Amino acid sequence: MQAEATASPMPKKKDKYNEALALYGKAIDHRARFPDAYRQQGIIFLEAGDAEHAEEKVAMAMKQYLEAHVAKAVAVDFLKDMQTRSQKAGPKFRNLNKMVQETLTQVNK
Repeated sequence: MQAEATASPMPKKKDKYNEALALYGKAIDHRARFPDAYRQQGIIFLEAGDAEHAEEKVAMAMKQYLEAHVAKAVAVDFLKDMQTRSQKAGPKFRNLNKMVQETLTQVNK
């Protein structure tokens, strides 16, 4: 008699993304002003290739960071990270990159 495998298979990346998005969604439901949750959702959508949702979530994170008057260094680090990620993600994320660049220019004034 063969022994059955007891270890469950590793969840696929898509499953992990969906689980993380659901958890960040719950965090946002609990506390609407949560720019870090929007930021992480934006990163997930960016990595998944979903430009529309990535733009939406990153825009909300940028708005909330700026409304909260976070330290300039925090805002610049966030924006530079998003700029690098959107550039690496390719032409599909051109609008996101442009939006981040414009905001970065405003923050650096």
